[in-house]
Parts: sequence; C-alpha cells; structure tokens
Amino acid sequence: MSEFIKVKTAELHGAALNWAVAKATQAEELKVTGSGRVSCIYEVAHREGCWTNDYCPSTEWSEGGLLIQAQRISLSGPGCMGGQWSAHIDTGSFGGSRYWFGDTALMAACRALVGTMTGDSISVPAELVP
Repeated sequence: MSEFIKVKTAELHGAALNWAVAKATQAEELKVTGSGRVSCIYEVAHREGCWTNDYCPSTEWSEGGLLIQAQRISLSGPGCMGGQWSAHIDTGSFGGSRYWFGDTALMAACRALVGTMTGDSISVPAELVP
C-alpha cells in the first residue's frame, strides 16, 4: 500500500492533481501505475464509465473539459497584465463559493473541483508529489 501525504489543494499539480480529481469525483479502480501515472475508470456523461491508464484532466481537454461542463465550473482568464486563470463552482450558498487559481484553465478548474469537494487539502500518494 502506498504512503499518503497531505497537500494543499491550491498547490496540487501534475499527477497529484489528476489523482485528487479522480478521488474527488469518486472514480472507480483508482490507482497509481508503475510509471507514476493515474489509472482509473471515470464517469463520462450519459455513457458507461471510461477506463484509462493515464487520467490527465488537468492537461487534457477531452477529460477536463467534460468536468468543467458537468460540474458547471466558471472560468476567468488572466487579465491584460498577465496572471493566472481563476475558477469557481457556485455552491448555492451565500459566501460558499471560492475562487481557485492555476497557470492554465484546466489546472484552475481541477483545483476548484477538488477544493469544492474535499476542502483546502487532500491526502495523495507520496510518489505523486515531487
């Protein structure tokens, strides 16, 4: 069994962020492959689950884009002076929504999803954290 370490949601990136998204969305058969990638069966809207040996919603629009639509994640691009993308999920409660940031739209969206579902931190397999 793998060791787990607690990581702040705002600092998640790469395979650790992908694993956290799979965990937050209750993907089935979630595991880390020998090459340090995330393997799981994730839900595809209106279809059976989709198995992958390289789940990358933080970099692949074919996976992350589905989450943005399904979870109604709102995105805002960097301003004219640069900066980061921001994302949030409207929780329906006054003051309950929070903005999450990332270098890319997908990274911000994935952090918003994990943060909304699990909070400010999450335990991830230690081998996924550099």
